[in-house]
Amino acid sequence: MTAVPLAVASAALPDQDPRRLCAVAAEHGLDGVEWGVGVGHALALTASDAQLAAVAGAAEETGLACAGVAVHEPDALAYPGPLWQRVCELAVALHAPHVRVYATGHGTDFDTDFTGLRSQLADKAAECAARGVRLLLEPAPSTLVPDPSLARRALSEVDVDHVGVVYDPGSLAREGWQDPFLATGVLGPLLRHVHVKNVAPERAEDGTWVWRRTALDTGIVDWPRVSDALEAAGYSGWFVLDHLSSQESGSLATDLVQLRKLTEMSRT
Repeated sequence: MTAVPLAVASAALPDQDPRRLCAVAAEHGLDGVEWGVGVGHALALTASDAQLAAVAGAAEETGLACAGVAVHEPDALAYPGPLWQRVCELAVALHAPHVRVYATGHGTDFDTDFTGLRSQLADKAAECAARGVRLLLEPAPSTLVPDPSLARRALSEVDVDHVGVVYDPGSLAREGWQDPFLATGVLGPLLRHVHVKNVAPERAEDGTWVWRRTALDTGIVDWPRVSDALEAAGYSGWFVLDHLSSQESGSLATDLVQLRKLTEMSRT
């Protein structure tokens, strides 16, 4: 694997304002930031042009690229035209290569829901493409698209140059898991972006199963195998820490040591 760009998602550092987040990312030797958009995230959809310019300026001053814009609202694909146009304008202002969305939640009529989803994706992708930005779909638990195969199917009627898929093994471990070599093979040219974290199941006090975040080398995801699969697929895009292993001080530095070790192993 050739040298890959590393970034942190603003969602992983929720207590940092954008300027401070850029400073922290630069201090840790990162190449970029993935900006979260939505309630409780780094940027609001109502952010003014001046606020966006300030964020873009802070990133430029610290030598950071925009690794993408991630819309965290679950109904983003249902946004009316003017609101989605604002999402696209926000992405352009931040020099983002893409806008990332989730599929909507699923109901009881899969065929009808999925047909509607495909239509929404096609419409939103066309609006993004008109502004030089890709639309990325991220498979996620409890949505209509929890795995790479359904993501490929959902985007099958859209120009592959205008769309892509976020590969997030830590989320797929919860629902939608496929062997990394199968997942990357299924995605093919749709493999545009990678989120990095690890998780493990454990029993809660009430006896139910829950997921907790772990260090990259101790969770259920075999990251060396994932990295090998990405290398075999020719992936050279962003690796983004979208969640840290803990909220303890120093977690970002610790997680980056493991991530850099992982990417170095892949190049040998």
